[in-house]
This record gives sequence, C-alpha cells and structure tokens, in this order.
Amino acid sequence: MSWVTVEQAQVNLQIYLGRPRAAYDKLLEILGSDLNPLLTALSLPTINRFFYENEDLPATTKWPVMMIGGRWGYTELGMGPFVALVGEVVLVAATKPQATRQELQLVQDIVHAAPALLWDNTLRVYTESASDGLGSFTRTYWNPLVPGDIEPSPVEWKNFVGYALHLTMTQTPGNNLWR
Repeated sequence: MSWVTVEQAQVNLQIYLGRPRAAYDKLLEILGSDLNPLLTALSLPTINRFFYENEDLPATTKWPVMMIGGRWGYTELGMGPFVALVGEVVLVAATKPQATRQELQLVQDIVHAAPALLWDNTLRVYTESASDGLGSFTRTYWNPLVPGDIEPSPVEWKNFVGYALHLTMTQTPGNNLWR
C-alpha cells in the first residue's frame, strides 16, 4: 500500500513542488536567443553551444560554450505544508583547457554580460502563459532570480576552463511546472 495515489502525487507535484529543469530550459532559451546578439554588439566571441552540467561535450566542440547546472534544496515556506525549492544555479562560460590569458578574459566578459539579459526578469516573478488539454494556466519559472558571485572554474576541471556566475533561484508552490 502506498502513502498516496499516483493521482495525488501528480497533484502534489503541481501544487507544492518545483521543477529545476523547466527553469534551466527557460534560462537557456533566453540566453540562446539573446546572448549571441549582445556578445556581437560588445565585440565578444559568440557562444557555440549551450549545454547542461555533465552533458557530454564532444571532442570537436568549438569554443566558447555555456553550461548550466546547480544544486537545489527545499525550505519551509511560512506555515502549513508549503515548501519553496531554492537553487544555486550556476552558468559557466568556458573555453578550451590551457587557455590563453585573452581567452580567459573573453569568457570572463561573457559571464559578466549574461546577467544583463536577465535583469528585467530577475528580481521579480518570471511567468509565462500556457495551455494544455485542461485549459489555460500560468507557469511560474522563478520567484525571484538573484545574481550572485562570479568565480573562476575549479582547477580540477580538465575538459575546459572558464568563469561561473552563481544565481539564487526560488520556485514557490503553485508554479505549474509539472503541467
């Protein structure tokens, strides 16, 4: 005997729990459509590939690239059965191993430029209207998204080097990200 039915678990996902993948995909969609035009306007090299942390990076990869990853945890939200999913999202602008100073300077500039695209969508709720067979609804991807530290990639990383932008993201109940 299970604690809840599959149907109740689906309701719980929809009402109470977040979905980091949806936020990652939305961030990559925004950056994928708008970052390269911004980089071109700034006379910086454009991103050749956007990918998830731990996703396989082919040996033929053209640099620079941008990676998204992070870690997530639930925290109590007020009183009652509500929790917020809070994540430390990391965007890494990276280049080949054994990079030159100029290549490192360029990826550092890229990771510093990226938040400019998110600025209007950071310190507020980011929502989007959607619909499915059950009707129209609103997805809430984050509430809020706050830029934080920027740091060099760890020296242990052997496949690439770069700079990481840390963002704190919160997903609150009722976000409709599982719908």
